Amino acid sequence: IWQDIRQAVIVVHGASHNPDAYFSYLTNTLKALDLSDNTVLIAPFFRDQSNPDSDTYYWNNLTWRDGRPSANNVSASSFALLDSLMYRLSDSNFFPALNHIIVTGQSSGGRFTHLYSAANTAEETFPNVTFDYIISESQYFYYPDGRRVLESTGQLYTPTGCSGYDIWPFGYSVVPPVLSSVPQATFNERFVNRHLVYLLGSGNATDNTLNTTDCSATLLGSTRFRRGEHMLQYMNLAFPTGHNHEKVIVPGVSHNGSAIYQSAPFRDLITTLLQQ
Repeated sequence: IWQDIRQAVIVVHGASHNPDAYFSYLTNTLKALDLSDNTVLIAPFFRDQSNPDSDTYYWNNLTWRDGRPSANNVSASSFALLDSLMYRLSDSNFFPALNHIIVTGQSSGGRFTHLYSAANTAEETFPNVTFDYIISESQYFYYPDGRRVLESTGQLYTPTGCSGYDIWPFGYSVVPPVLSSVPQATFNERFVNRHLVYLLGSGNATDNTLNTTDCSATLLGSTRFRRGEHMLQYMNLAFPTGHNHEKVIVPGVSHNGSAIYQSAPFRDLITTLLQQ
């Protein structure tokens, strides 16, 4: 029953807009771990312009994944809408036993989760609730400054010849309205100190969805896996005195949400997080 709910898992779909599939993947994992009875699982649906509904929010193209306003007459940021869910879950009047929230997303949902990790205002409001963010197989990442990791050397450098490579969502420039009052230093401090896990599939199957044309994307790495590796490497080099990011590798899995979320490494990760 709801009074016994101790944790929540929020899973965000990718560009295919298939929340039902991700709800199914995570349901299987939670059942396998015997966590279904005390966990609330939520898979939000961010509609696009091809499937609008006058009574719900929807977004043009994939702007929901970056916290942009919806296309409705009364618009709302995708970040603000998830915030409202975080506040409800964290409120002991509604969930008196809940003390842990995990937000995860696959591919474009991973991009959303990566950005939302530092935009979430509930984490500061409810210090008694533990928040974790699991970024699964994203190819795009936010960087706190203009440096990147040079794949050939593994070292930090400042790219040239790529106009706009540090504009949101790759950097804190031209941010969406929901962040207009948040200083970059505040956002970056949250980003560094909040607990992010990069869930990376190490398979080498052809990735037809990998962006290999835009320099802002190719600067991040040659493959989806490398881009995730580089993100953590950047954190290690840019913040040598400490950060709260880590990675988990799922061997042999390529760009596949079903395989990732039902894998042994992901199940071990969920078990570890919820035991803390």
